[in-house]
Amino acid sequence: MQLASNLAKAKAIQKPSAFKGEQGSDARCFLAAFMMWAHIQGTALNTVDQQGNVVDRRDTEWIHAALSYLQDDAAIWAAPAMEEYANGNVPFDGLWETF
Repeated sequence: MQLASNLAKAKAIQKPSAFKGEQGSDARCFLAAFMMWAHIQGTALNTVDQQGNVVDRRDTEWIHAALSYLQDDAAIWAAPAMEEYANGNVPFDGLWETF
């Protein structure tokens, strides 16, 4: 039953649109949409309890996923962080708040 509930939540929340970095005010909207989406991604991005409820986010996975949604000017800004991941390191000290 919990699995069905989690799947329904995942379908109810739309993936965030890519963030292109054109306006700073768009960053706030992107982050809000991304956080809602990331929260319902279950074990892919979070630590969950036995019932499938999120008990904590996995910051490095959230950062990795968020970077993948950046395009154009935002991707240029994110390039050094993406290169860190490619080299086996974790940018932003692995902290979502720092990102």
